[in-house]
Amino acid sequence: MEEAEDLKKFADEHGFLISNTTGGMALTDAAIYALGMENMFSLVFRNPELINRLLDILLEWNLKYLRQILEAKTIDVLNYQGWCESYFPVKQYKTIIAPRVKKIIDMAHKFGVKVCYTPRDPPFSLYDMFRDIGIDIFWGCDPRSSAKYFSRIKQTVGDKICFWGGVNSQVTLGTGTKKQIEDETIDAIRTLGPGGGFILSAFDYLDGYTPWKNIEHMIRVWRKNRRYPIDI
Repeated sequence: MEEAEDLKKFADEHGFLISNTTGGMALTDAAIYALGMENMFSLVFRNPELINRLLDILLEWNLKYLRQILEAKTIDVLNYQGWCESYFPVKQYKTIIAPRVKKIIDMAHKFGVKVCYTPRDPPFSLYDMFRDIGIDIFWGCDPRSSAKYFSRIKQTVGDKICFWGGVNSQVTLGTGTKKQIEDETIDAIRTLGPGGGFILSAFDYLDGYTPWKNIEHMIRVWRKNRRYPIDI
């Protein structure tokens, strides 16, 4: 607890946000680790009672773990790992996943903590549910797979969700030209930035093979265009 308090003090002094990056909350991802992806999705349709019981157990554990974190009052953002949940059909997501994720979000909000959701390229039809269950931050805006939906997504959620991402790390920053980096960065600002609620970032991670000069160029483009004249 003393170490956590020191971390919180340091973050407050320097304007940093603290998130539970290690572990995070997870329901479906945890179920897949236990069952395997094929088995889990088979149960969704063949034995929904069993999969619901398993997810209830995981939810109970997550809420107990979350309460301990929240009562320590040391985090600003809760990371929820919904990496595999976006593979659920919309109907099953609405009945099986959304109500349970909302319980986690509601508990975090009671303590004044924001929730960052990390699915993997969900279908467009899920974004209204993301908005309605109270997600604050959406991590995972990959222009290489979903750029054509950025404007529609932004219009759907309005200023209810902050988007985090916008520039592909492996292709654009890894091997792209300055022009490609500039175009992708400006397009992200143009489509995801209106009204606020946008964190420009590489998606999904940077590693030792990412040329530092490309990262610096993305930052320069952002500094030059962060007040880009929006025309949509």
